[in-house]
Amino acid sequence: MERPSDEYVAIENRRTTMPGQHKNLRIGAKWTNANPTSGEKHFEVVDVNAARVALRCIVTTSVRTVLKDELNDREQWRRGWL
Repeated sequence: MERPSDEYVAIENRRTTMPGQHKNLRIGAKWTNANPTSGEKHFEVVDVNAARVALRCIVTTSVRTVLKDELNDREQWRRGWL
C-alpha cells in the first residue's frame, strides 16, 4: 500500500484539529477516566470548543462535558486507553 503524501496528511489533520489545538483534543482522541464510575472508564472526544471538550463513553455512549484544564489533571484523566 502506498504511503499518503504529506499534503494529504496535512489536509486530514486540518479537518480534525483546530489551530493551536493539541492532537489529544482532536475528534476521536482516546481518554481514560482515572476514577471510573458505573463502568465509564474509556472515552472518545466527540466535540471541542474554546474551553470545553465533549467526551463520549465507549460502553454506555453517554456524553460528558469537561473543561480542557481537567484533562491535564493526571489524577482525573489519562491520554489513550489504559
